[in-house]
Amino acid sequence: MIGVGAMERPFPVPGWHLPGVMTAGSAQVMLKSDGLVRDDSVFAGSGPLLYLIVAQYLRLGVKVRALVDTTPKQNYMAATGLLPGALGHTDVLTKGIGLLNEIRRAGVPVYKYAEDLQIRGEQQAQGLSFTAKGVSHSLDAEHIFLHQG
Repeated sequence: MIGVGAMERPFPVPGWHLPGVMTAGSAQVMLKSDGLVRDDSVFAGSGPLLYLIVAQYLRLGVKVRALVDTTPKQNYMAATGLLPGALGHTDVLTKGIGLLNEIRRAGVPVYKYAEDLQIRGEQQAQGLSFTAKGVSHSLDAEHIFLHQG
């Protein structure tokens, strides 16, 4: 089987080579193929796959520590001009809004406009440090899933 257009997109940040750091796509494959999940994980990067897999985890009752979105604010601003065309695809918009609401209702912290990501740890991932909206954050986590979509 060929996955036309399917592409795993990890991105290098300090510490991305440590055990416990994987791609968001691998989190979804483990979930769908073997029913394996990593409780209390952090998902970081950009794109709809992050929101989808977090929602899938939540639907199974799996705790998610946080979603760290690296999409720059200017990307949202640039996309506002595309809104009239997007209104012709209400099914996609409804699905996206539904994912956002599902994550919000579950109480998962979502950090927007994150930058300067660094995975902490020496032998194993121990957490993620980053800046979001000018504020420094440090989250403890043994499992961190990355995706740049």
